[in-house]
Amino acid sequence: MGLIALICWLSLRPSRPEFHIHHFTIVGLGQADGFESTRIVFNVSVRNPNRRLRISYESLSASVYYGGERIGSTPSLYSFDQPPENTSYVHHVLTGGVMAGNYGQPWMEIVSDRAQGMVDFRLELRSTIRYEKAILDLKRHRLRPKCNAPVGPDGLLLPDYRDKRCSL
Repeated sequence: MGLIALICWLSLRPSRPEFHIHHFTIVGLGQADGFESTRIVFNVSVRNPNRRLRISYESLSASVYYGGERIGSTPSLYSFDQPPENTSYVHHVLTGGVMAGNYGQPWMEIVSDRAQGMVDFRLELRSTIRYEKAILDLKRHRLRPKCNAPVGPDGLLLPDYRDKRCSL
């Protein structure tokens, strides 16, 4: 019985999904009107490394941080299911004065960092995931990958950070 239990546990033990940031752009980073006309564009790949388990992502949302302050977010992107050994892409654009009302100190610091050649942003995704195997529905888990996304003066992700794995 112990051997059968060990084999079942090893075959159904889930691995965490892998997140990689491929594209992150702050459009309008150098504009004089601050955050009002700024757009954030990002593209993140999500890899399901499990050979037998599918992953269901529920209520996926995104937030962008500068330092410790959130400067943009979206409440919910979409939900999706991911088959075993599959890679999916999360692409989204935050627009429409998403960061409006955050003028003042954060904007002045961003302008200062931009003049020095690099502005350090962080993209955080949040989701509740559920592992599934045929009729077996495993426990829900909260997932919060964090992707470092420093951009240059042009607002584009620095080349050293493209295709980098995000921490979980």
